[in-house]
Amino acid sequence: MCQKCPLNGLKVTEEDIRLMLRMLDPQGVKLRQRRCLRRRQYFSKGPNYCWHTNSYDKLKPYGLCINGCIDGYSRKLIWLKAERSNSDPNVIAKYFLDAVEEYGGCPTFMRGDMGTENVRFADMQKFLRRSDGLDIEDDRTFIYGKSTLNTRIESWWGIL
Repeated sequence: MCQKCPLNGLKVTEEDIRLMLRMLDPQGVKLRQRRCLRRRQYFSKGPNYCWHTNSYDKLKPYGLCINGCIDGYSRKLIWLKAERSNSDPNVIAKYFLDAVEEYGGCPTFMRGDMGTENVRFADMQKFLRRSDGLDIEDDRTFIYGKSTLNTRIESWWGIL
């Protein structure tokens, strides 16, 4: 808040902001002081409802690029593949098609980042969901977001 006020042309001291926050949100201030914030709850309607995909780039300097996909409900690994490149859209699209064939269909939603590797299979996901006949907007079948918000696969990278 102390940084946002000057950006909006407001001249306010940090002490004034602290006092206002104490008046407006006393419970939130207490939780922040005790460092016990409530985390968001993840929810998925069932298996194959949302698949989370991402690439693990920590081993890229050694020529090992890992790409993975995990089911948001069961946390089952859909695929975990290592290649020389994880930025080639054709490679990642092949992983997706192999998974769709193996599981007999695609998920209702996919979640991934805005990387170039996701472009082709995001289009495939949108096409497959459109031909499914469900009343979902094309843009919503692949959810783009920051990698840090893709919690299911990111927590798996932490285990790896």
